[in-house]
Amino acid sequence: MKKILLLLLILCGVPALNSCRDLPLHGEFSGHWQIMTIDYPDGTTVEPHGTRYYCFYRSVAQLTAPGFVRVTGNLACNGERFTIQILNSKDSPEFMYPWGITVPQGVTELPADFVVGYTINHLSEEKLVMTTDMGVVISCRKF
Repeated sequence: MKKILLLLLILCGVPALNSCRDLPLHGEFSGHWQIMTIDYPDGTTVEPHGTRYYCFYRSVAQLTAPGFVRVTGNLACNGERFTIQILNSKDSPEFMYPWGITVPQGVTELPADFVVGYTINHLSEEKLVMTTDMGVVISCRKF
């Protein structure tokens, strides 16, 4: 009898655990994206070989890499455009380059309100192609 009661309690508790999880606000866009290629406006193409990721969850964006490198920002979506306001702006512009984030000439330090704008060129369950306001095209796959 105790086993049956325990089993019932467990079965009733599982849906309650799932209901606490934050669901994505942005459909297919939400999730973990692995950068496959970055095409810079000067013609340079970089393949990070699975070492850089964009993660979009609700109103947060994270740029991650192996070794727990993480840059966090506020995510704002508006249809096919979105922006990321970088929160830990102590990083240098060169630190952001491997994620396809470039800054205007002469900028040596990211301002506290640094915002990167993107346009979504293609979005499916498996692929995301986006272009930054600086003309960098970033192709990702769902990870």
